[in-house]
Amino acid sequence: MAVSYEMRRLDSLPWPTSIGKDLEYPALRGKILARLGPGPDAFKTAFEGDSTLRSLIGDALSSAPWAPADLSDVDHLYSCAAQSSLLYRMVNDDISWRRWADPLQQRYGRLVFDWLCNPIRITVNGIGDGRHRLTYLRLHRGPAYLVLVRINHAR
Repeated sequence: MAVSYEMRRLDSLPWPTSIGKDLEYPALRGKILARLGPGPDAFKTAFEGDSTLRSLIGDALSSAPWAPADLSDVDHLYSCAAQSSLLYRMVNDDISWRRWADPLQQRYGRLVFDWLCNPIRITVNGIGDGRHRLTYLRLHRGPAYLVLVRINHAR
């Protein structure tokens, strides 16, 4: 397994077809689907142009256990990640990255796992995991915001 941890601009990341977590948010899924138009970019188009949809998503995701009340802690964790010597390096597993993140666990608790050890995962097919966190960031941060992602380079 060849992976790398990288900081990428929010606007450079692929758009998912939904927020993910369909089983955890079945009512939200139905409301989203009712507002989407046709096509592969339907979620992006609706998200960018439908303030009611953004409110529905924001209300649902804000109460999730991984969603911090204040994104400044995530901002700080991403700032720490940007200083890691492991950033942009190919590694064969996630162990070295988790060892690097361990000291931050005491100060930030679960946020370290949710946002640093299990970042948004990008594969050759798009987003592998983290659509909900990516959507949450798009609600609260601008397009130039730097996001930690884990890239799986396997084909």
